[in-house]
Amino acid sequence: DMLCPACRAPHEEPIPAAENIFSGTTHRIIHGEVTTEVVVRIPHGTELCSIITEASAKQLRLKENDSLWIGFRTGLSILNRK
Repeated sequence: DMLCPACRAPHEEPIPAAENIFSGTTHRIIHGEVTTEVVVRIPHGTELCSIITEASAKQLRLKENDSLWIGFRTGLSILNRK
């Protein structure tokens, strides 16, 4: 996992660092000892799941219904708070 290094300001769309970038909202967050599962709902109700480190989750301070960007390519997801 990684915090989005290609993002400009939190409210702006990220500079493409992944092939697929979507705006969405956090639907569910499940914290573990080492990792956190973040389910993001994008337009039309599609849900994407990202597994990030617990340290990244704490840094992002995610809550349910937060607006964020989710980007991914094969084997990599990028999550950034809006």
